Amino acid sequence: MISGSGVKSDELETTDVTELVEPLSNSPVDPSGSPPEAPPSAGAELVPRVPQGLVAALRKAETTYRDHTRSEATVEAYAVDWGRFEAWARGVAPNGPAPPLPLAPEIVAAYLGWLADEGFSNSTITRFLSAAAARHKASNLYFARDAPVVRETLKGIRRRIGTRQTKKAPLGLEALAMVCKRACEEMPEARCLRARAMLTVGWFCMLRSANLVAIRREHIRFVRVTDDGGWVDATDRFDGFVLHLPESKTDQLGEGREIAVYAQDDETVCPARALKSYIGANSFKPDELIFPVSEKTVTRLVKHLVSDPTHEHESFRAIDRCAECSEAASRFGSHSLRRGSATTLAQAGVSERDIMRQGGWKNERVMRGYIEQATIFQNNPTKGLTKK
Repeated sequence: MISGSGVKSDELETTDVTELVEPLSNSPVDPSGSPPEAPPSAGAELVPRVPQGLVAALRKAETTYRDHTRSEATVEAYAVDWGRFEAWARGVAPNGPAPPLPLAPEIVAAYLGWLADEGFSNSTITRFLSAAAARHKASNLYFARDAPVVRETLKGIRRRIGTRQTKKAPLGLEALAMVCKRACEEMPEARCLRARAMLTVGWFCMLRSANLVAIRREHIRFVRVTDDGGWVDATDRFDGFVLHLPESKTDQLGEGREIAVYAQDDETVCPARALKSYIGANSFKPDELIFPVSEKTVTRLVKHLVSDPTHEHESFRAIDRCAECSEAASRFGSHSLRRGSATTLAQAGVSERDIMRQGGWKNERVMRGYIEQATIFQNNPTKGLTKK
């Protein structure tokens, strides 16, 4: 039996988790398989019923629009979280069905303790609560997220394991130049063009991998900057490009935004030239993805290019099997491009406002989490205290 040993004993007293799971799952079920109807609450007669003619329209609205209130990534993550909970519940009560909704707070607290004991991070533990809340909301049920036993258990877990997130190391501008050179030295020309375009566009546009692999040809406009600070479309002589981002993690409603990037003097890391060469070598249709790869491919590309070249690993699996390279590569990922760009701009003295605009951050606290390590020695009060 799997126990939730991370839960305080004075909160659960002597109640066994199996006693909480099994009796709750024995609620009467109609032979047809339909759940029993809840008794009408006081004042229920004041709630208007949906006319029969609107039922079909209501169902269509639910399936067409309500199911799209969250991003696909969030929906997938919630599904994984809930699946893990159901597997745990089956381990607690092997002979009984999964605990029914609404979940008893004691069951939630016990499961949070098990997650902590198994080494899951604070962010994963907290996300389960969001997944459970979404599951209850979909069934029009109340989720006791703020119940004392849940709240105190979560507080104890955070005090014990901490809340600090593991962040990927930033890939600085010099490191970006190094990996771009290496890509062209080790890869065939076609793959080199794509790799250099992906890396430089992701870095200068501060893109998350999900946005990087979702770029279509119609999203890119090469432009010439006018004397008054405006810009016009350009074909050959261009000063940079404008990338249209239809949506992002912080833009769930799809308002979209434009990201402007200047061409760089150093051709090795110039995203405009890299993108122009890559697009010119391919015949992309307007609605075609220009980087038709997965997010994991971007991460593996970064990890491969930051590994020790003298080891001559030919695949990501080979890097993973090498203790030295695996440890070094684990510090980097696709998010290293976004972090590296923000860090470099902060070190160059670019204002936080401009960094937030380029990276699409809406929260200053979140953005500062990207650059705080890069700026801790800027205007540091300990400098020169004992200068003679």
